[in-house]
Amino acid sequence: MTAGKDFRLVWDDVIYTPGTLKVICYKNGKQWATDEVKTTEEAAKLSLSVDRSVILADGSDLAFVTVQVSDKEGLIVPRTNPLIKFSVLGAGEIVATDNGDATSFVPFQSHERQAFNGLVLVIVKAKKGQKGSFTVKAESEGLTSGQVAVKVE
Repeated sequence: MTAGKDFRLVWDDVIYTPGTLKVICYKNGKQWATDEVKTTEEAAKLSLSVDRSVILADGSDLAFVTVQVSDKEGLIVPRTNPLIKFSVLGAGEIVATDNGDATSFVPFQSHERQAFNGLVLVIVKAKKGQKGSFTVKAESEGLTSGQVAVKVE
């Protein structure tokens, strides 16, 4: 084995071309797992998903909203880091934002956060005692905004 490459797969001679990369793993001669990655186009929109669509109106129950910077096909654009601004309409409020970048000094309470490798998180809660619903909105210059609704019981 070559020094420094003992446990790594090195593709020094692979030339980048857009398309699909599919990996098939075999175990004991039988297909065991597969995965596929597609190259993306330019960032076009913000796609939001929430870990739970219903929370309690106790002022403590939290919902975690993941914001993905996506191309027009809905694929995450991993090498993009736009500034994203968050707002909440209705009976909710922002608790914190984060992006997984350990070098960021932006306070967690900020309502703006730069995406890190195409992702950012906003944590929200219901205002205590206010039932109904609220909408979390994410906006970034040059991208189609996104939103997601959370019901409050």
